[in-house]
Amino acid sequence: MGLKERWKKITSVACIDSSRVIGSKTETDRRYVISSLSADSERILHAVRMHWGIENGLHWCLDVTFGEDTCPIRRRNAALDFSLLRRAAMNLFRADHSRTMGLPKKRKAAAWNPDYLANILHLREI
Repeated sequence: MGLKERWKKITSVACIDSSRVIGSKTETDRRYVISSLSADSERILHAVRMHWGIENGLHWCLDVTFGEDTCPIRRRNAALDFSLLRRAAMNLFRADHSRTMGLPKKRKAAAWNPDYLANILHLREI
């Protein structure tokens, strides 16, 4: 496949078959992984699960809530600055238990309702 020439640190290629059951329907999926780990199936599977745990727990939430993957900001440090702001906002929304709604709805509620935004930011009148 020419992988060794293109990626010098590859030491293994793995095929992962996975399945999940939703109700009465079973979905199966086959993924191929290239890795710098040795050909140890348990280590590779652990690394893949850790990667998807981060992807599902943070990156996916940022993309669904804030549309991070489609953000056009590219100048200087602006992308990093906005990424930090999005993560801080997401943590504030997750810490708020006054409403039982998803993160995207909380973001919209904070944009439309100044009182809810003040509550999220823990602002108080002086």
